[in-house]
Amino acid sequence: METEKISDPVLQNLKDAGCPGETICAFADSKDMRQRLAVLTAHRKKLLDGIHAEQKKLDCLDYLIFKMRKEMINGKEFLKWKRKS
Repeated sequence: METEKISDPVLQNLKDAGCPGETICAFADSKDMRQRLAVLTAHRKKLLDGIHAEQKKLDCLDYLIFKMRKEMINGKEFLKWKRKS
C-alpha cells in the first residue's frame, strides 16, 4: 500500500468513510483525478446499496408495526395470523 502518495487528512477521510484497505490502495495508486473519482464513486455505490438494503428491512418492520396497530384499533388479534406454508 502506497498511502504516502496521499495526504494524512485525505487518508483519514477515506478511513472515516469506511473505505477498506483495497479501496484506499486503489485511490492512492490512481494515476489521475478521474481514476480517483471512479474509486470513490464505486465505494459510494457500495455504501448506498447497503443503506437501501437496510431501508428495505425498516420498511418491512414499519409495515408489520402498522398492521399490528391497525388490528389493535379494530379489535382484531394479530397473533392469530396464520403462517403461510
